[in-house]
Amino acid sequence: MMIRVIEFTTAEQKQRGISGLDPIPLDAIFVFRELTPGGYFHTKDCQLFEIAFLDSDKRVLYFAAMDPSKNQIAIIPQTAVVAVESALGVISGLGFRELASLV
Repeated sequence: MMIRVIEFTTAEQKQRGISGLDPIPLDAIFVFRELTPGGYFHTKDCQLFEIAFLDSDKRVLYFAAMDPSKNQIAIIPQTAVVAVESALGVISGLGFRELASLV
């Protein structure tokens, strides 16, 4: 399957994120750059999804499946430079795991 990479670049896109996407496309990953360490990603108005934070060496610092019914948040690690979100099963299916290195 071909995976689309969609980068959120504007402040509005970053704030909205994948909220309201119904369903979250199974052929896409969503990329966020220019992160604020210590900030967070929320699960408001979302479906089940996955999130990962990567450092500048493309190491996965944090990976989680997020359940909006649990009102979870994901805190941005201090050394994260990129966040990636997807529908449940997409980024984990690409090999994203905590402490894995992606080449």
